[in-house]
Amino acid sequence: MSSAAPTAYALMQTGDKKCLEFLSNIVDKFNGGAPFVYPVELYERLWVVDRLERLGISSYFRSEIDKYLDYAYSFGHWSKEGLGFTRDCTVRDIDDTAMGFRLLPLHGYRVSPDVFEHFEKDGEFVVYPGQSNQSVSAMHNLYRAAFPGDDGGVLGRAKSYSRAFLQERRASGRLNDKWIISSGLPGEVAYALDFPWKASLPRVEMRMYLEQYGGSANAWIGKSTVRAYFVAAANIFEPDRAVERLGWAHTVVLAQAVSSCFMRKGVKDLAENGLIHVLHELINLLAPDNASRDSLREAWKKWLVAWPAKESLESCGGNTALLLVRTIETVSGRHGTAGRNLNRHSEYSQLESITSSICNKLSKRVQNGETRQHTEDLERQVDQEMQELAQCVLQSSNSINRMTRQTFLDVAKSYCYMAHCSPEIIENHISKVIFEDVM
Repeated sequence: MSSAAPTAYALMQTGDKKCLEFLSNIVDKFNGGAPFVYPVELYERLWVVDRLERLGISSYFRSEIDKYLDYAYSFGHWSKEGLGFTRDCTVRDIDDTAMGFRLLPLHGYRVSPDVFEHFEKDGEFVVYPGQSNQSVSAMHNLYRAAFPGDDGGVLGRAKSYSRAFLQERRASGRLNDKWIISSGLPGEVAYALDFPWKASLPRVEMRMYLEQYGGSANAWIGKSTVRAYFVAAANIFEPDRAVERLGWAHTVVLAQAVSSCFMRKGVKDLAENGLIHVLHELINLLAPDNASRDSLREAWKKWLVAWPAKESLESCGGNTALLLVRTIETVSGRHGTAGRNLNRHSEYSQLESITSSICNKLSKRVQNGETRQHTEDLERQVDQEMQELAQCVLQSSNSINRMTRQTFLDVAKSYCYMAHCSPEIIENHISKVIFEDVM
């Protein structure tokens, strides 16, 4: 008994006292009325967390989010068959399951993609067994949950099916849903299809999500410095992490300047242009103490030493990505006295290796303008490595801070975003996210 309408029908047919008790409690609770479905506490908790994160204000509700997700995962609510909309409903659905599957790993919970096998019927993925037609919003949530995917596995099949379904509905203009009435749903689906998980930055997604509440379409041409800050702020946007944003943006700009000098005249030009002095000033600005300054100097030294072995700007993309990670972790205080031990840790080394490989490949693609065949091969390689990186980041690890693991993913996704978007799209995102009013 989790829905008033079928319970009322059951009461009419059977006269069961439990049905009458259930309906009486609902009517009393809602002052004479009754929602057609009640309770929906699992659905409510999951969707509240999703909305808070998509609105970019989840950092203000961390304790509440932890409680909500713990409720969804604990007490036997999450099972190998998935989730329903309430604890008392034995019928699981793909909508709540997909939302739970996407959110829970982001907050340290272990869930298996095998749960989606319960909803796979004859090559399709269904909300409920025996459904008469498909739901756009449910397939949208399934598509969001299916990243980064698992080639050949059920998650890969779910990703392919939901994407094909949404593309067909989008092309035919049939994005109205059977469950909800939302004028913003077509825009949400369009963004999900146009910007896959690996190239979707949190602050950009937030701004596009707010589009259904109003906004204008003015464009603004961003400079490289603003782009650097924008990409940093689109990933790390919480008010209490301002120093991490600035560390990211300053490092990108200075690394680009140093790289240009290397390409023109080599190491000697750094001193002549005053870049060595700027580097020391930056380290002193960002580092809160001597240990942090030493850590940043070591990171920059490692980056600089790697340059002579490189022949082009794009081939240093991986090293620059690791420099960004080290900077963010140092200025945040997470890469403190344990930093040297972390660098020798096998999991940390794996995160470095995968991130470096991804960013190297993407830097080459952006700089060289590869042929279509080469680009498709590169895309497949990046997809596979992003899947591997996401698995390393999302799996629980007591030895590496969760936010440290997330930093590797943020930096890799920023490279994916830059490779995925044209300059015009990036400029449009900068305008919307930073300069345009929401209302």
